[in-house]
Amino acid sequence: SPMDAISVNIVQEHITRWLYGDDTAYRHVFDYYYPKLLPACFKSIRQREDCEEIVLNVFMNIWQRKEQLRKVENFENYLFRSLTNQIFDFQRRRIMKTEDIELQPLSNLGSTRHPELSFKELQSLYLEALNRLPEKQRIVFLMSREQGLSQKQIAEQNGIPINTVNNHIKSAMKSMRKELGEYSEALPLIVFLGASSLLQ
Repeated sequence: SPMDAISVNIVQEHITRWLYGDDTAYRHVFDYYYPKLLPACFKSIRQREDCEEIVLNVFMNIWQRKEQLRKVENFENYLFRSLTNQIFDFQRRRIMKTEDIELQPLSNLGSTRHPELSFKELQSLYLEALNRLPEKQRIVFLMSREQGLSQKQIAEQNGIPINTVNNHIKSAMKSMRKELGEYSEALPLIVFLGASSLLQ
């Protein structure tokens, strides 16, 4: 339908923007494809929690392969192929009665950059770094990065100047990058994928 054609064009635009450096466009790509991948996964794997984890790993995979994805002709096909591979891996591991997907090294999840870490391990590194922030910094950082509030909204809600909000965010990002070291490149992704579970 014409409506679908419009949304496909828009999502294609978001994909392109994201692949060429605009991390904020990733949210739209995720929001568009997550509800498509989840039911597709559910056809094979009947556990919702397993499917959520598998689909998150697909998104983690594409995040880490951004440069290579620029060469991919059909992004959607790539995404669904990636999902199929993840499901296949998951089922194979289940048959072998090995550990849960959360403990799988990223190499098994199709990531090359940090093969030794799973998404859950990255998430716990992030939580540790978060807990080391001074309380005010942490609150402002979470409001900004995980709730997506503007600096103005944060300033109003906390009764502090915008300038202070800005300083808190900058200091928090600096500390988080330092704490996460070589894994800090995954920070936007961890914040993004970790957001929903951390705010519950």
